[in-house]
Amino acid sequence: MNIVEFRNGVAQTNKPLNGFYEMKKKQDRNGKFLSKYWKLLDFTAHHIPEGIVYTVDLSNADKELLHGIIKDIQGVESVSFAKMIEEDFEKYYSNVLDHCCQLLKTQKETVIKELTGFFQ
Repeated sequence: MNIVEFRNGVAQTNKPLNGFYEMKKKQDRNGKFLSKYWKLLDFTAHHIPEGIVYTVDLSNADKELLHGIIKDIQGVESVSFAKMIEEDFEKYYSNVLDHCCQLLKTQKETVIKELTGFFQ
């Protein structure tokens, strides 16, 4: 079986990549948890009350804009599987949930209850 390492999206091989290659999993992460993160950002973006302003207007915010803003606020470079271990992502998610609740002016339980519907 052929194994090809990728660095910055570039295959580190001189062989043509027209066959099947084994991918090495660098860190154990929960894909569903990452999906939950994106659902939280999407939910928040769609329910931000009128008049909330950061350094940018959030009236037409989407999950990608919120992701960039919250990453900057939290001092996080990336939430990718390659850049963040599960334990760090859990802490980050908890902080993001708190932040989203502040933006939405609601309690954690309310947001969690709303998000639960996405995962049934």
